[in-house]
Amino acid sequence: ASTPAGQFVQKGLESCHQIWEFGCRCPDCSEYVRPDAEHLDLPEGATPESVERDPASIGLACPECATLWSEADRESAIRNGRWQARKGGDLPRPAKVGFHHRAWECLDVHLHEIAAAYLRSLTADLAAKIAWANGYEAIDYQAEHKDRQEDNILRLRDDRPAGVVPTWADALEISIDTQDNGFWYRIRAWQYQTLQSALVQAGFVESFAALDVLIQQSAYRDAEGNEHRIMAGIIDSAGHRTAQVYDWCRRPGTVVLPARGAQGRKTQPVTVSKIDHYPGTNKAIPGGLRLYHIDTHFHKDALAGKLVIEPGDPGCFWLHSGYTFSQLAERQRDPGLKLPNGLEDYARQMCVEYRDEQGKWQCDSNKHNHLWDCESNGLALVMYLGFQHRKPDDKKKPEARTSQHAQSQASMGRILPAWYLNR
Repeated sequence: ASTPAGQFVQKGLESCHQIWEFGCRCPDCSEYVRPDAEHLDLPEGATPESVERDPASIGLACPECATLWSEADRESAIRNGRWQARKGGDLPRPAKVGFHHRAWECLDVHLHEIAAAYLRSLTADLAAKIAWANGYEAIDYQAEHKDRQEDNILRLRDDRPAGVVPTWADALEISIDTQDNGFWYRIRAWQYQTLQSALVQAGFVESFAALDVLIQQSAYRDAEGNEHRIMAGIIDSAGHRTAQVYDWCRRPGTVVLPARGAQGRKTQPVTVSKIDHYPGTNKAIPGGLRLYHIDTHFHKDALAGKLVIEPGDPGCFWLHSGYTFSQLAERQRDPGLKLPNGLEDYARQMCVEYRDEQGKWQCDSNKHNHLWDCESNGLALVMYLGFQHRKPDDKKKPEARTSQHAQSQASMGRILPAWYLNR
């Protein structure tokens, strides 16, 4: 007998030839029933503390006749209940027999305690969710894969075309995930102190030369035509191309830091070590290299917290519209035109990781999580660089350069900046 923590006991139960569950006998309709959280009768606005202060305020409805039980009625229903076979009831001599015994039919656990534990499980506290599943329902905790539905990610879009920087941006950074055949990347604009941010561009390129174009040769503009350059970056150095990544990051003037995800919780969110040799060899790295070890669990927790901030609230995590300039121009000409949104794959990749019963981040097998890794590593970079402590640039923004731009601010045309309309 045990609670199912560890996901072995329930598997053992389900493998039994015969399984028994307890049915409580309703004092009113005499049916043998198995109540659950859906049948709790809670006062409006109930909290764990309020139900513990006022146990008499809690009721439990019979699943069959809906009669409301008091604590005394529940005790009577348990004392007059019976075990019922859920599986293998017709086997005369089963070799393995299992019993599923929950808090609902346990005389030692009062109804107000069950209600308080249930209310705590509705919060974001993972420990409370696990305690509810293991200790009260007596089942394995199932990680909530639907914490970040794709539609919930896409709600963070604003009306900017892909590639355009918001006018409030203080800095641009790039985060890169290394693959054997190329690199996933995403570019994000940040506002100092608030850590409000906005996706500027995301995608896949095949070579280091293409990354150089993104970082060194490309200028990204805001709706007023002002140019912004990438000032910092981070790249995952794990995998089969570590030596190449090291050499690329060692070049004079580079703004990209080599990083590696750290296993397990660390004392610091980011730690730095000195690397003197290329991995797996005795070949020295001239001058050595600083490698940044990222506490991935810490920063993925932080990223998950970012994603629940409502659009427009301080520190929110904006996306662009998902459309290019030309697509938005087409939609202006034909408002009913339906076009594929370029953020659909981004949203899918942002939803494939989840926290398991131990609170560790796991990835659904055979699904891409590259952009999720880019976003968590990028957040690690800006926090390490102290964007949250820097003061915004107080320089006055330049005047709008054309009357056409000023007029465009009053309609959907505001997302097509003057430098684009006049090109």
